[in-house]
Amino acid sequence: MRSVKTNQGFSLIELLISLSTLLIVSSSAFTLLSYYQKSYISMEQRSDVHGGIRAAMALMTQEITQAGSLGTKPKTIHDAVTKNTSPQSVTLDPSADDIFDKEKLVIDTGTSQEIVEVQSHTSTTITGVFAQDHVATTTAMALGVFPEGILPSSSGTQLRLVGDLNGDGKLVYGWYDCDPMTGNLTRSMKKVYAPDTDSPQLLLNHIVANPNSVACFQYTTTTVRNFTLVTGVAITISAQTSRKDPRTGAFVTVTESLLNISPRNLLAGLEAARSNLMSRLQPTLQNCNNPADPTLLPCIAWPS
Repeated sequence: MRSVKTNQGFSLIELLISLSTLLIVSSSAFTLLSYYQKSYISMEQRSDVHGGIRAAMALMTQEITQAGSLGTKPKTIHDAVTKNTSPQSVTLDPSADDIFDKEKLVIDTGTSQEIVEVQSHTSTTITGVFAQDHVATTTAMALGVFPEGILPSSSGTQLRLVGDLNGDGKLVYGWYDCDPMTGNLTRSMKKVYAPDTDSPQLLLNHIVANPNSVACFQYTTTTVRNFTLVTGVAITISAQTSRKDPRTGAFVTVTESLLNISPRNLLAGLEAARSNLMSRLQPTLQNCNNPADPTLLPCIAWPS
Protein backbone atom coordinates (compact mmCIF):
# COMPACT_ATOMS: atom_id res chain seq x y z
CA MET A 1 0.00 0.00 0.00
CA ARG A 2 1.52 3.42 -1.12
CA SER A 3 1.86 6.16 1.57
CA VAL A 4 0.81 9.73 0.83
CA LYS A 5 3.15 12.61 2.09
CA THR A 6 1.23 15.62 3.24
CA ASN A 7 2.71 19.19 2.41
CA GLN A 8 2.29 21.04 5.69
CA GLY A 9 3.95 24.42 4.49
CA PHE A 10 5.88 26.87 6.79
CA SER A 11 5.27 27.20 10.41
CA LEU A 12 4.43 30.61 11.87
CA ILE A 13 7.84 30.83 13.50
CA GLU A 14 9.61 30.14 10.20
CA LEU A 15 7.50 32.78 8.47
CA LEU A 16 8.30 35.38 11.12
CA ILE A 17 12.03 34.60 10.89
CA SER A 18 11.92 34.95 7.08
CA LEU A 19 10.06 38.25 7.25
CA SER A 20 12.43 39.59 9.89
CA THR A 21 15.44 38.63 7.78
CA LEU A 22 13.88 40.30 4.73
CA LEU A 23 13.16 43.47 6.68
CA ILE A 24 16.70 43.61 8.07
CA VAL A 25 18.24 43.12 4.63
CA SER A 26 15.87 45.64 3.00
CA SER A 27 16.46 48.19 5.76
CA SER A 28 20.22 47.86 5.36
CA ALA A 29 19.94 48.23 1.59
CA PHE A 30 17.75 51.33 1.87
CA THR A 31 20.02 52.84 4.55
CA LEU A 32 23.04 52.29 2.31
CA LEU A 33 21.18 53.71 -0.70
CA SER A 34 20.12 56.77 1.32
CA TYR A 35 23.69 57.30 2.50
CA TYR A 36 25.10 57.24 -1.01
CA GLN A 37 22.28 59.41 -2.30
CA LYS A 38 22.95 62.03 0.38
CA SER A 39 26.68 61.81 -0.29
CA TYR A 40 26.09 62.36 -4.01
CA ILE A 41 23.85 65.39 -3.36
CA SER A 42 26.40 66.79 -0.90
CA MET A 43 29.29 66.44 -3.37
CA GLU A 44 27.15 67.88 -6.18
CA GLN A 45 26.32 70.95 -4.08
CA ARG A 46 29.98 71.50 -3.17
CA SER A 47 31.02 71.00 -6.78
CA ASP A 48 28.48 73.60 -7.97
CA VAL A 49 29.82 76.18 -5.52
CA HIS A 50 33.44 75.40 -6.41
CA GLY A 51 32.59 75.69 -10.11
CA GLY A 52 30.78 79.00 -9.65
CA ILE A 53 33.65 80.56 -7.70
CA ARG A 54 36.26 79.33 -10.19
CA ALA A 55 34.29 80.63 -13.19
CA ALA A 56 34.00 84.07 -11.56
CA MET A 57 37.70 84.07 -10.71
CA ALA A 58 38.65 83.09 -14.25
CA LEU A 59 36.74 86.09 -15.64
CA MET A 60 38.27 88.46 -13.08
CA THR A 61 41.74 87.11 -13.81
CA GLN A 62 41.30 87.70 -17.54
CA GLU A 63 40.20 91.30 -17.04
CA ILE A 64 42.86 92.04 -14.42
CA THR A 65 45.53 91.02 -16.93
CA GLN A 66 43.89 93.37 -19.49
CA ALA A 67 43.69 96.33 -17.08
CA GLY A 68 45.59 99.37 -18.28
CA SER A 69 45.63 98.36 -21.94
CA LEU A 70 44.79 101.00 -24.52
CA GLY A 71 41.74 100.70 -26.72
CA THR A 72 42.59 103.36 -29.28
CA LYS A 73 42.69 101.89 -32.78
CA PRO A 74 45.44 102.98 -35.23
CA LYS A 75 44.53 106.06 -37.25
CA THR A 76 46.00 108.16 -40.04
CA ILE A 77 46.43 111.90 -40.55
CA HIS A 78 44.03 113.08 -43.24
CA ASP A 79 46.17 115.95 -44.62
CA ALA A 80 49.88 116.77 -44.61
CA VAL A 81 51.17 118.57 -41.51
CA THR A 82 53.87 121.23 -41.42
CA LYS A 83 55.85 121.51 -38.21
CA ASN A 84 55.06 124.48 -36.01
CA THR A 85 55.83 125.55 -32.45
CA SER A 86 52.22 126.59 -32.01
CA PRO A 87 49.35 124.14 -31.52
CA GLN A 88 47.48 123.18 -34.67
CA SER A 89 44.45 121.01 -35.39
CA VAL A 90 44.64 118.03 -37.70
CA THR A 91 41.95 115.66 -38.90
CA LEU A 92 42.26 111.96 -38.13
CA ASP A 93 40.79 109.11 -40.13
CA PRO A 94 38.53 107.32 -39.51
CA SER A 95 37.66 109.51 -36.49
CA ALA A 96 38.96 110.89 -33.20
CA ASP A 97 35.95 109.99 -31.09
CA ASP A 98 37.96 107.58 -28.92
CA ILE A 99 40.77 110.07 -28.25
CA PHE A 100 40.99 111.83 -24.88
CA ASP A 101 42.70 115.04 -23.84
CA LYS A 102 46.32 114.62 -22.64
CA GLU A 103 46.61 111.32 -24.50
CA LYS A 104 50.05 110.71 -25.98
CA LEU A 105 50.03 109.68 -29.64
CA VAL A 106 52.98 108.30 -31.59
CA ILE A 107 52.99 110.04 -34.96
CA ASP A 108 54.83 108.62 -38.00
CA THR A 109 57.79 106.21 -38.09
CA GLY A 110 61.57 106.36 -38.48
CA THR A 111 63.35 109.71 -38.22
CA SER A 112 60.05 111.60 -38.51
CA GLN A 113 58.51 109.85 -35.53
CA GLU A 114 57.43 112.02 -32.63
CA ILE A 115 55.12 111.92 -29.65
CA VAL A 116 52.32 114.47 -29.61
CA GLU A 117 50.23 115.17 -26.54
CA VAL A 118 46.60 115.89 -27.38
CA GLN A 119 45.68 119.28 -25.97
CA SER A 120 42.05 119.09 -27.09
CA HIS A 121 39.98 117.12 -29.53
CA THR A 122 36.67 116.86 -31.36
CA SER A 123 35.03 113.82 -32.90
CA THR A 124 37.24 114.23 -35.98
CA THR A 125 40.27 116.37 -35.01
CA ILE A 126 43.04 116.64 -32.45
CA THR A 127 44.98 119.73 -31.43
CA GLY A 128 48.65 119.56 -30.44
CA VAL A 129 52.15 120.76 -31.22
CA PHE A 130 53.77 119.00 -34.19
CA ALA A 131 57.55 119.37 -34.24
CA GLN A 132 58.00 117.33 -37.44
CA ASP A 133 56.60 117.47 -40.96
CA HIS A 134 54.23 114.63 -41.83
CA VAL A 135 52.68 113.59 -45.11
CA ALA A 136 49.03 112.67 -45.53
CA THR A 137 48.02 109.17 -44.34
CA THR A 138 50.83 109.17 -41.74
CA THR A 139 49.99 106.77 -38.93
CA ALA A 140 48.90 108.01 -35.50
CA MET A 141 48.51 105.54 -32.69
CA ALA A 142 48.61 105.36 -28.92
CA LEU A 143 51.23 103.19 -27.28
CA GLY A 144 52.00 102.25 -23.71
CA VAL A 145 49.60 101.69 -20.83
CA PHE A 146 47.46 103.42 -18.25
CA PRO A 147 49.69 102.92 -15.17
CA GLU A 148 46.61 103.11 -12.94
CA GLY A 149 44.56 100.61 -14.94
CA ILE A 150 43.62 99.13 -11.57
CA LEU A 151 42.59 102.29 -9.78
CA PRO A 152 44.11 103.07 -6.36
CA SER A 153 40.58 103.80 -5.16
CA SER A 154 39.82 100.06 -5.37
CA SER A 155 38.91 98.55 -2.01
CA GLY A 156 38.61 95.21 -0.30
CA THR A 157 35.04 94.83 -1.56
CA GLN A 158 35.24 96.66 -4.90
CA LEU A 159 37.81 96.08 -7.64
CA ARG A 160 37.94 98.99 -10.14
CA LEU A 161 39.49 98.58 -13.58
CA VAL A 162 39.86 100.58 -16.75
CA GLY A 163 41.28 99.68 -20.15
CA ASP A 164 40.53 97.55 -23.16
CA LEU A 165 39.23 94.86 -20.82
CA ASN A 166 37.41 92.84 -23.46
CA GLY A 167 40.22 92.95 -26.00
CA ASP A 168 37.93 94.47 -28.63
CA GLY A 169 39.65 97.85 -29.01
CA LYS A 170 37.16 99.71 -26.78
CA LEU A 171 37.99 101.39 -23.48
CA VAL A 172 35.68 100.47 -20.63
CA TYR A 173 35.39 101.05 -16.94
CA GLY A 174 34.74 97.86 -15.02
CA TRP A 175 34.10 97.11 -11.38
CA TYR A 176 33.45 94.02 -9.31
CA ASP A 177 31.39 94.26 -6.13
CA CYS A 178 31.84 91.56 -3.51
CA ASP A 179 29.06 92.12 -0.99
CA PRO A 180 28.51 89.50 1.74
CA MET A 181 25.62 91.61 3.07
CA THR A 182 23.54 90.99 -0.06
CA GLY A 183 25.29 87.70 -0.79
CA ASN A 184 26.13 88.75 -4.36
CA LEU A 185 29.29 89.05 -6.44
CA THR A 186 28.51 91.29 -9.43
CA ARG A 187 30.33 92.67 -12.46
CA SER A 188 29.51 96.05 -14.01
CA MET A 189 30.81 97.60 -17.24
CA LYS A 190 30.56 101.09 -18.73
CA LYS A 191 31.97 102.15 -22.07
CA VAL A 192 34.29 105.11 -21.59
CA TYR A 193 32.85 107.01 -24.56
CA ALA A 194 29.19 106.20 -23.98
CA PRO A 195 26.84 107.48 -21.27
CA ASP A 196 25.22 104.13 -20.60
CA THR A 197 26.18 101.59 -17.96
CA ASP A 198 25.33 97.96 -18.52
CA SER A 199 23.14 96.33 -15.92
CA PRO A 200 25.22 94.56 -13.24
CA GLN A 201 25.93 90.94 -14.12
CA LEU A 202 25.40 88.50 -11.26
CA LEU A 203 28.42 86.22 -11.17
CA LEU A 204 27.78 84.43 -7.90
CA ASN A 205 25.21 84.46 -5.14
CA HIS A 206 25.19 83.12 -1.59
CA ILE A 207 28.62 84.62 -0.91
CA VAL A 208 29.55 85.12 2.74
CA ALA A 209 32.31 86.83 4.70
CA ASN A 210 35.69 85.18 4.32
CA PRO A 211 37.30 83.35 7.25
CA ASN A 212 39.32 85.62 9.56
CA SER A 213 37.67 88.65 7.88
CA VAL A 214 40.00 88.40 4.87
CA ALA A 215 39.04 90.98 2.20
CA CYS A 216 37.70 89.78 -1.14
CA PHE A 217 40.35 91.83 -2.97
CA GLN A 218 43.89 92.55 -1.80
CA TYR A 219 46.52 94.53 -3.65
CA THR A 220 50.27 94.78 -3.97
CA THR A 221 51.27 98.30 -5.03
CA THR A 222 54.46 100.01 -6.14
CA THR A 223 54.96 103.76 -6.49
CA VAL A 224 57.36 104.97 -9.18
CA ARG A 225 57.65 108.56 -10.47
CA ASN A 226 54.37 109.63 -8.86
CA PHE A 227 52.47 106.69 -10.36
CA THR A 228 50.94 104.11 -8.03
CA LEU A 229 50.82 100.80 -9.90
CA VAL A 230 49.03 97.69 -8.70
CA THR A 231 51.50 94.89 -9.44
CA GLY A 232 49.56 92.04 -7.88
CA VAL A 233 45.98 91.18 -6.96
CA ALA A 234 44.78 88.48 -4.57
CA ILE A 235 41.17 87.29 -4.61
CA THR A 236 39.43 85.30 -1.87
CA ILE A 237 35.78 84.36 -2.25
CA SER A 238 33.61 82.34 0.14
CA ALA A 239 30.18 81.05 -0.81
CA GLN A 240 27.60 78.76 0.72
CA THR A 241 25.59 76.00 -0.84
CA SER A 242 22.07 77.03 -1.80
CA ARG A 243 20.59 74.14 0.20
CA LYS A 244 21.54 72.48 3.46
CA ASP A 245 23.80 69.47 3.34
CA PRO A 246 21.49 66.43 3.62
CA ARG A 247 24.05 64.66 5.81
CA THR A 248 24.70 67.42 8.34
CA GLY A 249 21.57 69.54 8.00
CA ALA A 250 23.70 72.70 7.69
CA PHE A 251 24.83 74.96 4.84
CA VAL A 252 28.35 74.21 3.62
CA THR A 253 30.79 77.08 3.05
CA VAL A 254 33.43 76.83 0.32
CA THR A 255 36.42 79.20 0.12
CA GLU A 256 38.65 79.64 -2.93
CA SER A 257 41.70 81.92 -3.28
CA LEU A 258 43.99 83.17 -6.03
CA LEU A 259 46.93 84.78 -4.31
CA ASN A 260 49.04 86.37 -7.02
CA ILE A 261 47.41 87.61 -10.21
CA SER A 262 49.88 89.72 -12.19
CA PRO A 263 48.42 92.53 -14.35
CA ARG A 264 50.75 92.14 -17.34
CA ASN A 265 50.10 95.62 -18.75
CA LEU A 266 50.79 97.29 -15.42
CA LEU A 267 54.00 95.33 -14.99
CA ALA A 268 55.06 96.62 -18.42
CA GLY A 269 54.15 100.12 -17.23
CA LEU A 270 56.24 99.61 -14.10
CA GLU A 271 59.28 98.72 -16.18
CA ALA A 272 58.68 101.76 -18.40
CA ALA A 273 58.51 104.02 -15.35
CA ARG A 274 61.66 102.53 -13.88
CA SER A 275 63.43 103.06 -17.22
CA ASN A 276 62.13 106.65 -17.38
CA LEU A 277 60.22 105.92 -20.61
CA MET A 278 57.52 108.39 -19.67
CA SER A 279 56.19 108.55 -23.23
CA ARG A 280 54.87 105.00 -22.70
CA LEU A 281 52.82 106.03 -19.67
CA GLN A 282 49.46 107.54 -20.45
CA PRO A 283 48.14 110.15 -18.01
CA THR A 284 46.67 109.22 -14.67
CA LEU A 285 42.95 108.47 -14.87
CA GLN A 286 40.55 110.50 -12.78
CA ASN A 287 36.88 110.20 -11.86
CA CYS A 288 33.89 112.36 -11.06
CA ASN A 289 33.95 111.71 -7.32
CA ASN A 290 36.51 114.45 -6.74
CA PRO A 291 35.51 117.64 -8.61
CA ALA A 292 38.96 119.13 -7.97
CA ASP A 293 40.64 116.47 -10.12
CA PRO A 294 41.13 117.20 -13.81
CA THR A 295 39.17 114.80 -15.96
CA LEU A 296 41.30 113.16 -18.62
CA LEU A 297 39.08 110.34 -19.73
CA PRO A 298 35.35 110.98 -19.57
CA CYS A 299 34.69 110.71 -15.87
CA ILE A 300 32.57 108.19 -14.05
CA ALA A 301 30.73 108.53 -10.75
CA TRP A 302 31.90 105.32 -9.11
CA PRO A 303 29.29 103.61 -6.94
CA SER A 304 30.03 103.95 -3.25
